[in-house]
Amino acid sequence: MKANVLVTAQDLFFSVFRASDAKEVAAITRREVPQRYEIDAGPDEVTIAGRRFYRLSYKAPASGLRWRILSTDARCHALTFTFTGTDPAVLDAAEKGLSAISFSGTAPLCIDGYASGDNVVEKTSPSFAQRYNTIPVRVIIDAEGRVKHIHLLSAFPEQSEAILAALRTWRFKPYRVDGKAVEIETGIVFGLPRMAVK
Repeated sequence: MKANVLVTAQDLFFSVFRASDAKEVAAITRREVPQRYEIDAGPDEVTIAGRRFYRLSYKAPASGLRWRILSTDARCHALTFTFTGTDPAVLDAAEKGLSAISFSGTAPLCIDGYASGDNVVEKTSPSFAQRYNTIPVRVIIDAEGRVKHIHLLSAFPEQSEAILAALRTWRFKPYRVDGKAVEIETGIVFGLPRMAVK
């Protein structure tokens, strides 16, 4: 017998499936499990490869198919491994295989909504003809409050140029942890906002 795996990354800034971290993604997933399935356990906090995961297990009594879902936080995303199969021992082995996973490097803190209100000290609005689409943008803000990196997730070329030029002029209040300014990552939406689902 084999287990199948699906790996997904839930964007914590822009998804319509609003959650602030992997724990909340696991809780929402638990609430969304159809009533015809049986919950075996979870979501429970477990440690795998030195990382905090949230595990949810459930099954379909009619078919014997089982799901083992493990979510962890990774760079402003909830990274989720969904194992499916009929044999619990195979799912146990698949979960154990995650102990070999490694995440390299350090990432800035994820601060949702930081690019708004009094946090923005100076900004220029991008100028483009139409605002008929949603344009999600991730920015990394350095410890001095300057935009260090810009990543447009979806935009037309003329929108990209305008947004990049504008964001390079933005300045923020430095984000502080225990009195020390630190680098952070946040999201900004230009154009039409997306509708959140709770």
